[in-house]
Amino acid sequence: MNPPPRHPAEPNDAREPDHPEQAAEQAHDRALERAVPVGEPPIAPHAAAQPGRSSLKAAAVRGSAWTLIGHGGEQAIRLAANLALARLLTPEIFGLMGIVSVVTQGLKMFSDTGIGPSIIQNKREDTDFLNTAWTVQVIRGFALWTLCAAAALPIAWIYGEPIFALLLPIAGINTMIAGFNTTALFTMNRKLEFAKISIVRLSGATMGSMGRVGFALLTPTVWAMVAGGTIGAVSTLVLGFAILRTHRHRLRLERAALGSLFGFGKWIFLSTAVTFLAMQADRFAVPALSDMTTFGLYSIALVLGAAPLLIVNKIAARVMFPAYARVVRDGTNASLVGPSRKFARAVVPAFAVPAAFILFGRDVVDILYPAEFSRAGDFLEVLSVAVYIDMLRASLNGAFHATGDSRSPFIVNSVRLGVGLPIAVLLMLEWGAIGFCAGQVVAASIAFLCQRALVRRRLEVPRSSLDLALLLGLVAVLVGREGLRSLGVVS
Repeated sequence: MNPPPRHPAEPNDAREPDHPEQAAEQAHDRALERAVPVGEPPIAPHAAAQPGRSSLKAAAVRGSAWTLIGHGGEQAIRLAANLALARLLTPEIFGLMGIVSVVTQGLKMFSDTGIGPSIIQNKREDTDFLNTAWTVQVIRGFALWTLCAAAALPIAWIYGEPIFALLLPIAGINTMIAGFNTTALFTMNRKLEFAKISIVRLSGATMGSMGRVGFALLTPTVWAMVAGGTIGAVSTLVLGFAILRTHRHRLRLERAALGSLFGFGKWIFLSTAVTFLAMQADRFAVPALSDMTTFGLYSIALVLGAAPLLIVNKIAARVMFPAYARVVRDGTNASLVGPSRKFARAVVPAFAVPAAFILFGRDVVDILYPAEFSRAGDFLEVLSVAVYIDMLRASLNGAFHATGDSRSPFIVNSVRLGVGLPIAVLLMLEWGAIGFCAGQVVAASIAFLCQRALVRRRLEVPRSSLDLALLLGLVAVLVGREGLRSLGVVS
């Protein structure tokens, strides 16, 4: 099959530093016109206008809407469960839950390391390739459960909490369950078909949250979190195979498929490991340098503050990454200029959430949570600055992987971990947990600057005036907060 024709003028135009943005987006629109769904032949010029042929732009819009509904619904349900649990559990139990969560969630990140992106990015979609990917995912799930069990005693010793010796092996079962999830979660993602995926994930989150609250009513301990997580994992597994009908999954290891998966996924594996450490190291450092009660309050602030970032990142990963991959397959790296900027503009309203938390974080926590959780408001205000900066990176989070470059995200996260974490720890030793929150702002700023440097160098995407406008908006919010505080409008 011959590849669709390329327009040689487009990459040159995109590299011109003084080239107008409108022309770059027109080049992107031409790439969209040439884009075709995965696995289908190129569309002839006369067929492109035929009814029933969804454009990439329309598919991305639908995918974003469904992802917003699905993941936004997940976050809303989990927030409601969190508010209910705050009235059933103490801050110390939230700290214990936080440690269990960071270990199990980190291992769940590893359970599909490189598998999902490889399926989305790779040109193959045959049964042998998908079964090989699923087999690797299953094997990794078992391996990660073993690692979780092996880490239980050291973590119990580090934090002086013997309960972790039993909690972590049991909670780690969820990573093994996740390893059996259907590959249809990725193949449908690749095709930008998100309705059923959102139903599966939202249903799993609902069952898990209901399980947590239900068990907390019966036994107000950290075991409620573990039991609810297992219910959610099993629900997602069962509903995935029941709703997302696909090929029959079998254990299979094809040499060519393994080479393709690990060739693309080796840097994703390293990047995911470093991402986990860079983004979750605070959940190890804060309880180690303070106490479980302080960490419980910090976890509450994270639940609230990170919600908009999680939603934007999910849209970037589940919608924009496959959309970018399709654009690159049918065009060039320069074709990324248009969709990345349109996505950046589309998520601008989401910046209002961290901006509001920066201004009114203390008041929000005082309204939503009991009095013993009030210190979480201080953490929320500072962490929301880091969230705001991290959201600036979202529009290009999937662009590197779409071009087959899984090394650049590894570099960004390595810099964040290697430079940002030591600064955060030093600030915590000086000013306590609030100092660590300030260190997160420094780490987010370093990661943002590193990503933008790599974007200009490797993807040939020029600077955007929107970045400057949003950064100026952040400065205005910080100045406004101090003004409101001096007037006594906010606490």
